[in-house]
Amino acid sequence: MNSMYRQIARLIGFLICLSLAASAGWAQSTGQDSCSKPPCTSTAGTEPASTGPGLQAANQDPEAAQAGVSQTGYLNTSYTPSLNGGPPIVVQQPKHLRLLYALSSTQGYDSEVAGPFQNIGSYTSTYEGYVAAAWRFTRSYVILQQDSSYTHFGSSLVQGHGFHETALLASVDFDPNLNWIFEANSSIGNNTLTELLPLPQVIVNGIAVTSPNAVASGANLGFVWGTDVASTLNWKPDVRDIFSFRAENANHQFYGLDLHDNLSTFTLSYMRALTQRTYLGAYGLTRHETGTIFCDSYGFGVTGRTSPTERLFLQASGGPEFDSTGCTRHQGFELHFAATYKINPKSYIYAVADRELSIGFLPNSTWQDDVGVGFAKQLTRRLSWLVGGGYQRGFVIPSLTPYHGFYEQTELRQRLSKSFTVEATYRRFDQSIPGLNVHRNIVLFTLRWSPPKHDVQTAMYPNSPLSTGYDQRSGHEE
Repeated sequence: MNSMYRQIARLIGFLICLSLAASAGWAQSTGQDSCSKPPCTSTAGTEPASTGPGLQAANQDPEAAQAGVSQTGYLNTSYTPSLNGGPPIVVQQPKHLRLLYALSSTQGYDSEVAGPFQNIGSYTSTYEGYVAAAWRFTRSYVILQQDSSYTHFGSSLVQGHGFHETALLASVDFDPNLNWIFEANSSIGNNTLTELLPLPQVIVNGIAVTSPNAVASGANLGFVWGTDVASTLNWKPDVRDIFSFRAENANHQFYGLDLHDNLSTFTLSYMRALTQRTYLGAYGLTRHETGTIFCDSYGFGVTGRTSPTERLFLQASGGPEFDSTGCTRHQGFELHFAATYKINPKSYIYAVADRELSIGFLPNSTWQDDVGVGFAKQLTRRLSWLVGGGYQRGFVIPSLTPYHGFYEQTELRQRLSKSFTVEATYRRFDQSIPGLNVHRNIVLFTLRWSPPKHDVQTAMYPNSPLSTGYDQRSGHEE
């Protein structure tokens, strides 16, 4: 318990430091219109009217999608993922205040729920509530999200539990060339339930794709609390150059295992626009990890992104890493890669890959490798299909025992009317972790309700045919 208090005190101190940094940035404000020139370029109205939200982001002009976006890894200041698995939320939305909310009920079957004595099959019922608020001020944008789920199991041997997630994103333009971004995410609950909930997402070129770390969903048995706080300062001295400084602290408490870890990362990066579609730069970073291990690492490398055609987007960064002896296993090289390709106006594919320090998905873990791929297609005006999969491998200290896992998912999403959507999902998880081997088949049927003016899809992408239940050609419902 004292350890938890110390971690909370450390997190509060970290937030105070970020606030002081923000106050220093405010002193540099010039009082000019924050959107008088790049990097402040709204993307809220740039989506074409022929596709769904994910496809809209893939179809929009690459330069418009990337204008004003400073990216370090997957950082994207134009969009943020929805906690309930919906389309990405547009950060720079035009309304002063927009409320988003949804309710859903999911019925399904899990072939290997973690019971008190052994894994057993059970029917599942999950009830989810989601609410978000997006504010626009003269020089800033704020998005606050809360998603809470409670899962009940048909088997009397398995107890139901809740899982709660909170996310905050704030973006402030001190002047046309100086921008500050603050991000905070928190999750608390029984981690086993995360395989039944929407899988974690990352934003790639305006598209929300499943994170490869979804492989480790549900692997941490018991009660888990995690927080991730980040502050990024972006400076654009001219139309070609962007300097960014990012400070991040991630903390995880594994109460059932009486373990915790804390990871602080500081990154300085530089990007230069070689052309309207190509950016190239360099970065340097340092990390400090405490908890199960005491590890310090330093690294540097190159980073870049390009859209050689209107259909293809590529982003990559990587470089050597130097670790202290406390890190146990020396990685030697870090890599991040992401790509999207628009096959046609109604479908796209994506791929992501990482070689990085594990950030709390498994306790006692060190460096990990992961990869994920996926495909999305709009079958009809109201029916879409998604399929994806991923692989992850790593090592658990101190014995450096290897672990690995796979996940596969396919989903059909049908909009029934302006307010109701039905989803059919199949997932499979194969996880080989020391002391835990899991092979789970999960089938889920979800009925989701969200009023048109308060739904992420219809509110953020009003021109999408999937945002209504009506055939725009005839004026009648399909």
